[in-house]
Order: sequence, then structure tokens, then C-alpha cells
Amino acid sequence: MKIAQDAKIPIVNIDNQLDPDLSKKLGLLNVPFISVDNEMGAYLSVKYISDMIIKPTKVAIIEGIRGVANAEQRKTGALKAFNENKNITIISKETGNCNIDEGYAVSQKMFASNPDIGAVFCANDMMALGVIDIRFEN
Repeated sequence: MKIAQDAKIPIVNIDNQLDPDLSKKLGLLNVPFISVDNEMGAYLSVKYISDMIIKPTKVAIIEGIRGVANAEQRKTGALKAFNENKNITIISKETGNCNIDEGYAVSQKMFASNPDIGAVFCANDMMALGVIDIRFEN
């Protein structure tokens, strides 16, 4: 990125903010950051689903890459919304590392040990595609 910046090529940092200390060390200056409120987005998504759950239901969360800011924010938002509904029991939180194949593998294990899971929150679209593969492969 430093080479691009030195060549006057515009750089924009989207969704996961660059480490400020590393950016400074590398000499990256004034790189604009654009993102959304990942915690609120996850909260609103899960709240929509959660509000429809009116009987005891097991749910699972497939997290993104642990320790990455947007993944942690999405998990926090999802947990907050699920925890607002007394009918919901979170039975599993596993990482799918934002990957279709890992989302598939994780969901396969989740459903094998808990076939009565009634809802799943995935922290990104790729992992959700993996979950869809497992639920509809038969």
C-alpha cells in the first residue's frame, strides 16, 4: 500500500480498519476508513429473527474470524439480540472463519449433535452459504 500511496494512487480502507500503529510505522498517511456499524447490523438482523421465535428454540452462532474487529462486533450484536428473548437458548458458538467450507463443516458438526437447532446466525454470507449446503443437501 505504501508503494501505491507514494505513486499517488488513492487508497481507501474498507470495513476492517488498518492497525494505526503499523500504518504509522509503514508511513501510510491519511488513509480514509469506511465501514458500517457491524454490531448494530447484526443486532437488527438477529432481532428480526428473534422476535419471530415464540416457543423454546435452540440457536447457534457461526462467528467470523475471532479477534477481527468486525467479526467480534457482529457476534456481540447477535448475542445481545438473542439474549433478549427468553425462548432462545444459544447452544453453540463456533467460528467458520468467514469461509464457505468451514461454515459447512462447523454447521455439519452443530446439526449432528443438535439436530433440533431452530435458527442460525452467520457473521457473513460465505459461512451462511455453507450452512445452506448442509441443511439442504439431502
